[in-house]
Amino acid sequence: VKGGDATGGKFAVTSVVLTTSHSGSCASGKYTIQAAITTNGAGEVTYYWIRSDGATDTEDHDPLVFTAAGTKTVSTEWDTSATGLWMDIYIDAPNHQQFKRALLNCP
Repeated sequence: VKGGDATGGKFAVTSVVLTTSHSGSCASGKYTIQAAITTNGAGEVTYYWIRSDGATDTEDHDPLVFTAAGTKTVSTEWDTSATGLWMDIYIDAPNHQQFKRALLNCP
């Protein structure tokens, strides 16, 4: 992946902020997880989600295209009645790094 900041640094995701919400009842609800992904410059970011039940995201997400440093938000949902779960986002390119963990607890 080419790109970078104005100082010639290598293009990278510099932070990820996760937020979660829950809808429905605790017996039959749905979690929505959002990830605000921030980069230091222009480039493409690819990612996937990892769940605490061992499942890995198999969706083919379009790359996030950044024309300059900034933040873009992606989201996913998990229909489950369980609580005490977690969801991670893995930044495949450019970082090859698991960034954050969202804890999922029914209110």
